[in-house]
Amino acid sequence: MSRIKSAWEIALEKTQDIEFNEEKYLRENLVKEGKSLMGMYINNPEMEISEVKKKLSTSKNKNLLKEGMVYTIVSNIVLPQDEGYKFRFNRIKEISVMLNTDSEDIFNQMESFFDEYLNSRDSFIQNMEEQIKQAMQSNPQSINSEQYSEIINQNLKKLTSQYSDSLDELKQELIGILG
Repeated sequence: MSRIKSAWEIALEKTQDIEFNEEKYLRENLVKEGKSLMGMYINNPEMEISEVKKKLSTSKNKNLLKEGMVYTIVSNIVLPQDEGYKFRFNRIKEISVMLNTDSEDIFNQMESFFDEYLNSRDSFIQNMEEQIKQAMQSNPQSINSEQYSEIINQNLKKLTSQYSDSLDELKQELIGILG
């Protein structure tokens, strides 16, 4: 008669070949800690940059902590939806410049780039609204709101796509500097 194994014995059999890689575990935790630290700084207006500096200076492995911070910096740089982007952007810029002062020029370029994007987008929308008004005044029956909406959305997507591609290039430059 065969012996029935307990759940504990089955679990032990399944896990006996698993090895614990302490170095990998510590690495992942430090990168994760860097991401978390950066996320807290970006989102918490009460947090001072000195807290980030202190954490970085007391870290056992600054490079791994920095790696997580850079990941969070880059992933939080996106095309803005409105002028409200500036607070978060400035927080990201502060940390980036703290990590490497050479990054300041890229952030200045990005800020101008973001303002240009917002202006281009707003101008496009305003121009489209004017064209729709003129078309409605000259021939109200010919207006197809779905068609205009589709045209507006397609052109906004093109505009956003062009700016996103340029932003990706700037982000790659930033990674090279902060790397």
